[in-house]
Amino acid sequence: MKRTQFSADMVNALLEKRKNQTRRLPSKRDVVEAEASGDPASYLLKCAEKKWGAPGTLIAVSEPWAVDSYWDDFGPADIRYQASAPNNLFGLPRVHYLADGPKPSGYGKTRPAMFMCLDLSRLTIRVKGIRVERLQDISDSDALNEGILVHYLRGIGHTGCKDYMRDDCYFINAGMEVKSYESLWRKINPNPGYGSWVSNPWVLILDFNSVDLNLDRKYQERV
Repeated sequence: MKRTQFSADMVNALLEKRKNQTRRLPSKRDVVEAEASGDPASYLLKCAEKKWGAPGTLIAVSEPWAVDSYWDDFGPADIRYQASAPNNLFGLPRVHYLADGPKPSGYGKTRPAMFMCLDLSRLTIRVKGIRVERLQDISDSDALNEGILVHYLRGIGHTGCKDYMRDDCYFINAGMEVKSYESLWRKINPNPGYGSWVSNPWVLILDFNSVDLNLDRKYQERV
C-alpha cells in the first residue's frame, strides 16, 4: 500500500482544505542517473510515477502521533499485532495526532510520521497529477496550493503569508507566497547542500485531492 508523510503543519493544511499539492526530493541516485540520461525531467517524471502511481491512486497519509503511555515500549508493528490479537478486548489504542495540539495527559512518547501504523492513519489522498521542476520555479499559485498559511493582519489591514522560520511573523510584500513557501522548505530541510533551497534541486510534484477517512475503512465500504 502506498503511503506518504506530512508534518503537523501540513496535516493541518490538509484538514483545512488548504493543501492539494506537495513537493518531494528524488533520491540522490535518481538525480545522478537522471542527469546522465540527457533528459533529467523525463527520467525523474518516471521516478515520480513509480513512487506515487497513476491518477486515481490512493495514498495513506502518515503524520506525527502518540498513543497511551502504556504502549511506549511497543513498536508500531507490535501495537498492530497486540491490538488485533484474539484476546484483546480493547482494539487499537487511543491515538493523539500532533497536528491537533499538545499531547493531553496520559499519552506517551511522540512518534515520527514514518513509524505510523496504517491502521491509525486518518487521512488519504488521491493522485490527481504528477510533474517535475526545479524547486525555485514554484509559482505564487502553487505556493498557495502547497498549503501555506494566509492570514489577514488586522493591525495593518493587509493579508500576509506565514514565515515558518519565525513565530508570529508574516510576509506582506510582493512575492510573499513564494517567500512563505521558501521559509517552510528551509524549516523542513535546514541542512546545506543537497535538498537546500539555495541548491535549487529537482523536485517531484504531486497534485492530489484529499479524502478525509481512513484508507482501510474506504476499502471496507467498497466490499
